[in-house]
Formats: sequence, C-alpha cells, structure tokens
Amino acid sequence: MTQQIPLQGEFDPVVPTRIVFGNEKIDALKDKVQKLGGKKALVLSGRRVGEKTGSVSRINDVLGGMSAGAYSGLTQRAPLAAAVEAANMAAANGVDTLVGVGGSTISDASRMIAVLMAEGITTVEQLRRLGEEQDMLLSPNLDGKELPLQVSIPTTLSAGRSFHILSNPAFDSAAQSGLETQARELHSAKRIAEAVVILRRVLAARLEAQGERHFQTINSRSGLARSLRAIHEYDECFLLYSENIRIHREKLGYDHPQTLRSLSRLANTYFAAGRYADARPMFEDILERRARVLGRDHPDTLRTQSSLANTLLELGRFAESAELHEKIIEDRVRVLGPDHVRTNLSRKRLDRVRQAARSG
Repeated sequence: MTQQIPLQGEFDPVVPTRIVFGNEKIDALKDKVQKLGGKKALVLSGRRVGEKTGSVSRINDVLGGMSAGAYSGLTQRAPLAAAVEAANMAAANGVDTLVGVGGSTISDASRMIAVLMAEGITTVEQLRRLGEEQDMLLSPNLDGKELPLQVSIPTTLSAGRSFHILSNPAFDSAAQSGLETQARELHSAKRIAEAVVILRRVLAARLEAQGERHFQTINSRSGLARSLRAIHEYDECFLLYSENIRIHREKLGYDHPQTLRSLSRLANTYFAAGRYADARPMFEDILERRARVLGRDHPDTLRTQSSLANTLLELGRFAESAELHEKIIEDRVRVLGPDHVRTNLSRKRLDRVRQAARSG
C-alpha cells in the first residue's frame, strides 16, 4: 500500500511575501514573524472562530509573550466601528503585527486596520470625514508611513495547517512615489520622453506589487497617460484611461465623482487628438451626470460645460457653442463673481466663437 505523505513547504511569491503550508506549520508562526521584524502581535478573528474553536487560543499560545491578546469582534463585512476599535487596541499595545484568523472578512479587515494605524485614525467620525473629503473614495497617503506586518491564517484551509504573510519588503511604495515626483519635474521641464520611461517602470512595479485596483496604481496609470498625451501618443492614453474607468465603475459605480473624473480625462484626450465627434457625446453624458450628482454650480460641472462648448466650436456648431458659453458666463458670474479668472476666460472663449462664426 502506497504511503501518503502530507504536502508541506514554503513558497515565496511577490504578494504575499511568503506562504507557509503543511501539517503543524502554525508552530513556526512566532519564528517566521520574528525573522521579519515583528515584536508584538494582535490576533484578529470573528466571534465564531474566537469563541467556538480553539484556533485563536492556540495561536496565542504559539506566539507566547509576543501576543498582545485577541480581538474577536470582526463580524461579517467588518463594520467600521469594529475596525477602528481593533486599530485602537493594537496601537494602545504597541502592536506591529496583525494576525488574522478566518475568511475574506478577516483578511480584508486586517488590511483596513493596518491603514487606520498608519494614518492615526482613532474614531469612526474621523474616518467618515476623510471619506467625505475624498468623494467617498479613500486614498490614504502611506508614503513614508510604516504599516504593520500582516499575517493571514485562512480557516477554510484549517487554521493549524497553513498561513501566509502579507508583506513585501522588496517593494517600496515611497521610493516609487519619489520616482513619480521626479517624472513630474521632467514633464514640467519638457523632458517628457524621459518622464514616460520612469512612469512605465513605476506602473509595472505597482501592478505587480499592489494590483490593478489599488488607488496608487490607478494614479500611476493616469500619470503615465498624462505624459503620453503631451507627446501625442493618444492610442495608449485611450487604453490607460479606459482601464481606470472600468475599475472605478466596478468599485464605485457609474455616477461616482471619481468615475466621472476618469471619463472626463478620456474625453479630453479625444479632444486633444482632434476626435471631436467622439468627444462630444462623452462630454454630453458627463455633463448630465455631473449636473445630477454634483449640481449645476459645481466646478466640475461648469468645466464640463466649457469643454462641451469648446468641442461644439471645433465641430463648427457656432450657434450652439455661443449659447452654451453665454450660459457658462452667467453661471460663473453667479458662482464665482464677474471678475474671476474663469469668468473672464469664458468671455474670451465666447469672443473666439463669435469671431469664428463671422469668419466661417
């Protein structure tokens, strides 16, 4: 009879940094965490795993003096209040390692708690205010901030048999942000081809380490598209902005301000490429959505009106363009004042339309 040998071992992908699997491998948890620099750990779980199984108590026993205790209040979908409470408990006990025991709710909550700790967020109200400031799309700036080490022990594979460590020492987000700053300076100095080389490298690194849906990856994609547009590489711009639109729609919905912002960037690229017939319906759609979601007097709505009016001019629809510019001037006088720079800019654009109509 063939003897069955349990599968076990270690695998080092890019993200997570390390996967450890096999019978009784949980006994190696303390040693693995210490080798990665962890000194104090908080065990995270839901109530069922925490109270009705022996998993959490066993992990605490394995961690020994490294354990700061356990937080088992992470119910399904991890309510904000529970995540904030866990983050405060971790901060109060000098925790530098989060050990999540459970399914996707716990692994997702662990990442959220890590960000709360790095950002110093201690109340639900503080978190909500930050969300409101960022159009409900949280984009924390983690450059230069130290995130706790994250260990995930999926109970679906038996908490005592495997765990993986969510850390990537080889990837330095702050260093990538520094390269992006360098690329922006090159762009401003009209050394755009050099900026594009750097931005391609940064985007590739973020895609590999952070994934396509991470906010910094999305921003890197936009930054590369901006520089490519400046050197008239429009086809690749269309693809990059379309990727961001797809991701924003999936994450936030079709009418979210961030989705509309990405749509506007794509429409402006069509305009820059001279594809006015393609840009027009996009601007019309964005204008309708922004007026409904943000209000007719919101700066983004007014900018979209102006972009549509400029597009109509390029299409030779002078009467429609002039009528829209007149409405924009009226709105900007009411919202910004008669002498505001954007009000005056709209007046100049209206004069340009009238001159074009006389010449045409």
